[in-house]
Amino acid sequence: MNAGRLRLPLLTAALVVAAGLTTYGLLGPSQWRAVERVIDGDTIVLRGGERVRLIGVDAAELKDPDGPRAKECLRDILGDDRVRLEYGPQRRDRFGRTLAYVETKDAAGHVIDLNESLILSGCAAAMTRYPHPRMEKFLLLMDEALRARRGYGLQPGEKLP
Repeated sequence: MNAGRLRLPLLTAALVVAAGLTTYGLLGPSQWRAVERVIDGDTIVLRGGERVRLIGVDAAELKDPDGPRAKECLRDILGDDRVRLEYGPQRRDRFGRTLAYVETKDAAGHVIDLNESLILSGCAAAMTRYPHPRMEKFLLLMDEALRARRGYGLQPGEKLP
């Protein structure tokens, strides 16, 4: 069989697979989407009502003393209110929220990782209860934030949530 005749079907199949992987967030972030509101320090709602829980981030709950401050911190870091999602191994949590690593842009227009920024700034802790691909990095960022005494919540030597 002529190798040239196989090229087009193989290329077509590769493009279909790549498109599918991109759609499901396996090859990288999705399209930029508008944020409708911030629920708390680790959850946002996108335009259209989709609730997104930031993977690996554990911020104070609204009912906790630091809860309103954690929410405000997320709002401040959020930047231009547009985000891109990158999905982890599990797409939804038990409450039906989308689980994602979230990117946004800072005031200068640079893309930043929102999950990492919240932890590094001390606005949230690295969540250890549910393993994920970036857990080790998040723990290092939290350690750096604690050593620099940034943020609030955990104190040096305090046990992780």
